[in-house]
Amino acid sequence: MALASNPITPSTTLSTKAPTGPIRDQELYFEGDLVILALGPQPTLFRVLRITLATYSTVFNDMFSLPSDPDGVDGAVEGRTDQNPIYLPDDPDIFRTMLNLYYGGIAKPPPPTPDFNTAVGVLRLSSKYDFEHAREWALKFLRITWSRSSPTWLDYLCSPTAELTRDALTLLGAARSTNAPEFIPLVFCFLCMLDDLHGIGSDSMTLSQDDFSKLWLGSRYLLKAWGIRCYNNSVRPVAAAWGKPVEVNPSHKWNEFVKSAQTIDSLCSAMGFLPAVKAEAPVPLNVVHPEYISDSTSDSD
Repeated sequence: MALASNPITPSTTLSTKAPTGPIRDQELYFEGDLVILALGPQPTLFRVLRITLATYSTVFNDMFSLPSDPDGVDGAVEGRTDQNPIYLPDDPDIFRTMLNLYYGGIAKPPPPTPDFNTAVGVLRLSSKYDFEHAREWALKFLRITWSRSSPTWLDYLCSPTAELTRDALTLLGAARSTNAPEFIPLVFCFLCMLDDLHGIGSDSMTLSQDDFSKLWLGSRYLLKAWGIRCYNNSVRPVAAAWGKPVEVNPSHKWNEFVKSAQTIDSLCSAMGFLPAVKAEAPVPLNVVHPEYISDSTSDSD
């Protein structure tokens, strides 16, 4: 009775009017505000949902949060018309690939497996604008060919080519500029397999003097370790059962040597790279060793 007679009790909320008409769902009601971007030196125009950019990119979210001129008209505000877009210097093809990751759906198949340059491009662009999902997508595909557990990367060590060398240097630059250090030791291990290191840095600033010092240490270790292995495994003067000499250290033995976890671990250590997680017990040679990171800050540009 006391509650019913008290005009300030919660029972008075029952008389509050419920909202009339439809209400907007707080999660699945998207604003249709569009923004126009101009990508590349010969501009390609993109007209996309502003909310998509602001939701998935902290950089675009901050950009759109800047106050605009309240007295300005739509044509005077950047991004409202084709004549006054927001200019971005980035590759339109890479930007399109990145945005398609956020516009996929049931009716649209997922993006195809990217080639190396596309994956690196998305890694750079997603890191620049802080598109986290796109960054992870790019890293996922790069790890298929550039990781300690990748058979493809192990094959790269056995057959380095000029094209793979260009890819390695491209990946090194991208890894440093996007804070993806997991690829740096992999690139250095690959470069140590080259017969000649003198020409790989002449046309770019990718490699520093410190980088060449690391490669010299790695190559010296590799040559010494292989020489010791050849000496220890040489067969003198034993012949095969059919009277022919046994081939000593054929090419497949070199491939086994450079692919072994023990060789790669020691090579990384010789160049100053330490494992991300130190094992409490020796790691068996048939177990994939943890990824490596640099113990030196000198690997940054």
